[in-house]
Amino acid sequence: MDSYPGTVVVSGGDLNKLNIKQFEQLIGWIAMVHFPTRGESRLDNCLSNRAELFGRRRPFTMLTKSDHTGVVLPAGTKLRPVRRKVKIRDQREHRKQDLYKALAEEDWSEVYQSQGVDQAVSRMERIILSHLEKWMPMRTVTMSSRDPMWMTPFVKSLLRQKSRISIGSADRVKAINKRIAEIIWENRGNFSAAIGTRDWWKRVDDISQRRRPGAVLSRDHDSLRELNNYFAELCTDDVYTAPIPLEIGEEMEIPTVSERVVWNTLQRIKKTATGPDAIPYTAWKDHAELVTPVVTWVWNLSLKTHTWPRSWKRSNINSLPKVELPKEKSDYRGINVTPVIARAFEKVVFNEHARDVVEENLTASRFAYREGGSCTDALIAIQYAVNQYLDDPLCTAVRLYAMGSSKAFDSVKHDLLPVKLKKIGLSPYITNWYLSFLEGRKQRLLYDGFVGQWNDIHKGTTQGSVSGPHLFTIFLNDLEISLNGKDILFKYADDTSIFSPVWKEQDNSVDIVRAFMERSEKNSSLMGCRYMVLLRRS
Repeated sequence: MDSYPGTVVVSGGDLNKLNIKQFEQLIGWIAMVHFPTRGESRLDNCLSNRAELFGRRRPFTMLTKSDHTGVVLPAGTKLRPVRRKVKIRDQREHRKQDLYKALAEEDWSEVYQSQGVDQAVSRMERIILSHLEKWMPMRTVTMSSRDPMWMTPFVKSLLRQKSRISIGSADRVKAINKRIAEIIWENRGNFSAAIGTRDWWKRVDDISQRRRPGAVLSRDHDSLRELNNYFAELCTDDVYTAPIPLEIGEEMEIPTVSERVVWNTLQRIKKTATGPDAIPYTAWKDHAELVTPVVTWVWNLSLKTHTWPRSWKRSNINSLPKVELPKEKSDYRGINVTPVIARAFEKVVFNEHARDVVEENLTASRFAYREGGSCTDALIAIQYAVNQYLDDPLCTAVRLYAMGSSKAFDSVKHDLLPVKLKKIGLSPYITNWYLSFLEGRKQRLLYDGFVGQWNDIHKGTTQGSVSGPHLFTIFLNDLEISLNGKDILFKYADDTSIFSPVWKEQDNSVDIVRAFMERSEKNSSLMGCRYMVLLRRS
């Protein structure tokens, strides 16, 4: 009640052991039942801090086996709906055609004449944004808490357009009705209603916290500022050492991407969140053939100068809860949302210039973020290795340790990466390009209208980006443990499984785990054992 003063609380039940008058004085709630509920006694009641919201209470005879009288608590005054304004772009067909025509007539000369990749990206973004604002301006739609679940801002904007169509335009009304029906049908399919009392009570328990002591982490602006700073602290190194770029010889071939690759990438972009540049994915996807030449020129300039544009180093943080009801800041995972065009660039560079080199040098014990590295592949490999030991009559059991890395993606130190990227034979151009990608990044938290301050970060591999998982994979690739020439360590993303055979007269489990912990500390990765399983022959 202190944290959320506007909350309406209703509590009812068999309260014959409760002093109602004293309770009303202490809490300020009001008892709403004033008639007998069992014989001549008033044993059952309903209390609320907002009794004026309910209508006249009345008794009814229970249909179940009970000598208590039921209570009907009808709704009285309705709560005022909570309304919020949402901005969306005007995506009517004639608007899209005007934007396409404007971009087709753009010559992009000022982008090609830029001094450096930062200026080129800035000018390209400014041109696209100016056309978006002119031909597809932002419209404000008011969303209400009473709106059904399938009512999205886009549907509401279409309903508004329909209301403004003149009476004689029957064809336009028919077309927009069909479009609205299609979207509503699609939206309804995305929501699954809980059926059955078990799901309902689980939701009640989660909201009321009656089975879990402690308060849920609030989402007021002060708490969000703290969360914004918390995510920045995770990616901040007090003794930061800048990475040393590799030397590039004159004979080294400059990596490039072709217009064909760029066009294929842009026209295949899937629906995704918009980054800090405010350019939606549709601006690139729907106009791929128009912007491909200028995007190709900018991307090749970035590779040639092995410089990542400063504008693309900014990211909005989307906080996702790790648990169902987060209570601490550490219960949230920060996912970086970078510009759409930046994510496409990362994907192209990795596929064209890094994938083959990286996957050729990954150890057999490394799974995830690679071809043939699915969760199923990892489980089969572990099962096969464990069964090999259990088939030996001298092996009585196998200890399996499940190790977890604390803040794995946020703990990668940048100064250690160049050596590991050089070790696998990655091109100095691409290596320095990745170092520029990690250097001087900024991030801020966005949540339901809250916009956090920009924070500088200089640690980690940007969780949520395309390059982050691959750089993390390379960073921990050399973390290996073997026993008698056999791998006993399997890595899947930031999780590690270690197994140690137990022989009749020898158990090396402690030494093996200790060796693993020491090697992980050298990689600045803090590992902890989540659980241990003892496997025996059946």
